[in-house]
Order: sequence, then structure tokens, then C-alpha cells
Amino acid sequence: MRASPTDGALMPACRLAATLVAAFALLLLASCSPSANGSGVTMRTLAYGPLPQQQADVYEPASPPASAASRPVALLIHGGGWVAGSRSEFGDMARWLAQQGMVPIAIDYRFVTQATWPAQADDVERAVWWLRENAQALHADPSRVVAIGGSAGGHLAAWLGTTDHPSPKGTPSRVNAVVSMWGPWDLTATNVREDGKNMIAALMGSRPAQEASPLYRIDARTAPTMLIHGTRDELVPPDQSTHACEVLRAAKVECDLLLLEGEGHGLTSKNPDLRPVIERLSAFLGRHR
Repeated sequence: MRASPTDGALMPACRLAATLVAAFALLLLASCSPSANGSGVTMRTLAYGPLPQQQADVYEPASPPASAASRPVALLIHGGGWVAGSRSEFGDMARWLAQQGMVPIAIDYRFVTQATWPAQADDVERAVWWLRENAQALHADPSRVVAIGGSAGGHLAAWLGTTDHPSPKGTPSRVNAVVSMWGPWDLTATNVREDGKNMIAALMGSRPAQEASPLYRIDARTAPTMLIHGTRDELVPPDQSTHACEVLRAAKVECDLLLLEGEGHGLTSKNPDLRPVIERLSAFLGRHR
């Protein structure tokens, strides 16, 4: 490994990234109806693979409706610079999504301290294989899977929308839609501050950064994508999302780009206006569920 993920300025940025999705979820819930407090939703933890990091929290209504077998899936991938974070950060958002009729599945994956790229891609792909191959037991529709992630999780969600590596049983890994929040699409970009470069170096080891860059894998088969990004993001510059959206649209792929004016890496202002985020996210999920 070329860089230690615990060195210098790397960890503060990772800790920041690791809390962003949780903050977004809490704000989202605060902006929704009182019934969105997660009551009546159960959670069970299952293994999606043989490794200790390959764990998934599956959320569902305590009393699933009769049509539960056809519910779409939201695969939730946490951020944290590929070196920190937890699936538990998505708990509040997962409960809200469960009440909206989805099957939210929040996953962990290997950090760079355990294995470098492509271990992270292998893990999220395995999670998609697992949920599709066990769809009946999960009361889920394997043909309606949206990957949602923030920061490093946004990168991995983008990976699942731009690639397809079938399982030994032939199960596809490409998801049906992507929501990438402030995630990097081009790991070869030069306008990245030093701690971001250190994260990428730790992730890739001796492999070229382009290999893990979803931007270079966009084609007509890429899943419909929603991009959410702050205009003052210094860790992952907003042109990561704006350029990705240009390439997606050039490939005739749906791209819904939402730029959050004045926001940094995630929702960093004291009183962010979540209404446009909630409205656009709900509309996008409504089109792809």
C-alpha cells in the first residue's frame, strides 16, 4: 500500500465524510411527516458474504403488505474515504425509505486497511448478487434496485451503475438506478486537495486510478443517475458531478443534477434548505422504483 490511511490530514476528512449521510438522513426525516419517524419498521442483520465486513442491515415494515414481494430495493452505501464509516449511518434514512414502500439494505464493505481496490467493488457487487439471488426471502424485486451512496459510497454507487460483473450464477451486478451524493467519478482528476489524493492513493495501492473511475465506464447501458453536490465542496470538487452528468447525457443516459448552492462536502451549513433535495430525490426514486 502506497499510503497509510491513518496518516496526517486523511482521518479528519474521513470522519467528516462518515457523518454526512447520517446528517442528511436526520434532516430528511425532520422535513417529512410525523409518520416518518421509523416506527413500525424492523431491522435484521444478515451476511451477504463470508467475510466479517460483508454485513447488511435489512429494513422492512413490521407488518409487510401483501404486495411486499414486489417492493423495490434501496442499497445504501456509506462514505468515509474508503477507510471509515458504518452501515448504521443510514438507519434513519432506511426507516423512512421502508415506510415509502422500499426494501432498504445498508451494507458495510472492506476498508483500505483490510484490502485495496478492487476489494470494495467486489464487496458491493457481491451485495447486489446476494440481494437479487435472495430476493424472495427479502420480499424484494430484483429488477428494481437503486444504489444510494454519499462520498466514497457515492463512488461505489456510481460503480454499480456503470459496470456489470455477473455472479457465477449469472446474476448481474449493475443496478437499475443510482443516487450519488458528493461522490468522486474521476479518480484521476488533478484538482483534488492533498488529503483527497492520499485517500485515492490508499485505495488504489499499485493500480492506476482510472481503473476505479466510473466516469470512464459510462455508456448507453449505464443506469439512470441522480447527482447531488455542494457548490463549495473542497474535498470532492463539484465538477466531478457536473462533468459526469455531461458525459451521462452525451451517452443518452438520464442524469438529474442537483447542485446545492453554498454547501461543502455534504450538508455543511447550519440551516440547509432540504426541500429541493427531498422533492428531487423523491421524484427520482418515484421514476425508478
